[in-house]
Amino acid sequence: MKPLDPKGLFNTVRGAIEPTAKKISQRVKPVTNVANVGSMALGLVPAGMQATALEPMLNHALRELIDNGDFDFLEGHCCAIAVRDRKLTWHIAFDGQKLRVLPNQSADVTISATVPAFLNLISQNADPDTLFFQRQLSIEGDVELGLYVKNMLDALDEDDLPLIWRKALTSLRQLIALEADISA
Repeated sequence: MKPLDPKGLFNTVRGAIEPTAKKISQRVKPVTNVANVGSMALGLVPAGMQATALEPMLNHALRELIDNGDFDFLEGHCCAIAVRDRKLTWHIAFDGQKLRVLPNQSADVTISATVPAFLNLISQNADPDTLFFQRQLSIEGDVELGLYVKNMLDALDEDDLPLIWRKALTSLRQLIALEADISA
């Protein structure tokens, strides 16, 4: 009798399930729908509470970049990140030691996109330049500061992120790939 090969069995099952899962995901768009519903729900949360939750997450995820001085250009400035189709905006500044989310701060530059565009940007399925030239990502205000932010996003190396964030990005990328329409 041949010994059980768990990896081979897993690959066989995965190969049988994946085409059907991809077809369903292309129709249902679970990641996009969850992001849309989540952003609608987030819009009901007061900006101060959003800032309280977002600030430590950003500082944890981007700690290595902060420590390397990659955010020094933002000191004394404020960059607003706006989700156009959900009317969500976060004002992000840098105080020399950490990123700050300041809901009442006036923005020097606003970078805006839709939920799907931000999903593609975060998952690195599309680079900022592509989204910018397709008019899915826009920069208003201090364009020079906006280009610094855009270039930093473009140069963001996944290896600079903590392991848990890298795993989350890998999972997000895989889920978005399942949603991708082959005919598009």
